[in-house]
Amino acid sequence: MWFADVIRDFDWFTSYQGDLGTPRIKVQTRLDEPALDIDFLLYGGEFSVRHLRILFHTDKKTVVDECLNCHIQLWIHALEASSAIGSEKPCSVALFPRTTNFAVITGEGDESAKAHTMSLNDAPPQTANYEAIGTGLANWTLEAKTHLFFLVRFLNPSIPPDTRWLNGYRLVEWHLMQGKDGLAGNTAWRALLEKHRAKLQPHLRSNQTLYGLFEETRALAAHAILDNRSDAERLKKPGELITWTFSTLEAIISEIMNEPKLGRGLIKVVPRVLIPPT
Repeated sequence: MWFADVIRDFDWFTSYQGDLGTPRIKVQTRLDEPALDIDFLLYGGEFSVRHLRILFHTDKKTVVDECLNCHIQLWIHALEASSAIGSEKPCSVALFPRTTNFAVITGEGDESAKAHTMSLNDAPPQTANYEAIGTGLANWTLEAKTHLFFLVRFLNPSIPPDTRWLNGYRLVEWHLMQGKDGLAGNTAWRALLEKHRAKLQPHLRSNQTLYGLFEETRALAAHAILDNRSDAERLKKPGELITWTFSTLEAIISEIMNEPKLGRGLIKVVPRVLIPPT
């Protein structure tokens, strides 16, 4: 038997040091494809769900991987929706830091198996640069008002990555199109993307253009569960388009925000690589 731990709260998960305790409920069901019995085990307190463990009645890791690739998004969205219906504290599943990947860990064992222990060694917080913050108040021109609206939503790490990406795309679209649609056909946009071809080339489909890659990513960001790739292609390249293109979008936005018509040159926007490419 195998299990998958679906983490919604890293602090809760790490505090239990692998011993999840007794589940609040165990729900048994059967998948049609692949044909397999599975169990859902929910853990938590009186008022909210804190953790989900999924048990797979198989001894083959390949079957577990197939199940997760096919069903994990459904299960996660079902958990989030069901918790909103059944409690006053809807839960959301955690993402691994600085990625778009759901925090799901697999292991061999049953309900009593200890969970994998972990510690998150994220980069220590940087001290506030009040000189940069204060100077920034005087830097921007009125031309930058709409740009800043989108920029703050692109930079905010508490917002889901797909929403951040979409706000970054909208910033570029506003800058180059001024409220009109059709960014994909804009020559300035295509030229900006061309500067980053070496980084993006490995992620292009056969005969796909750079702007086509970003249009595909935009569709994924605007429709969060959309992924038109075949199962074989998804398994071969499981990485998210949002992650692959995020740092390029960030570099382009930095270049735009440093243009003279948007600021007085008192501060310089530089890429922070908030989501490293995988």
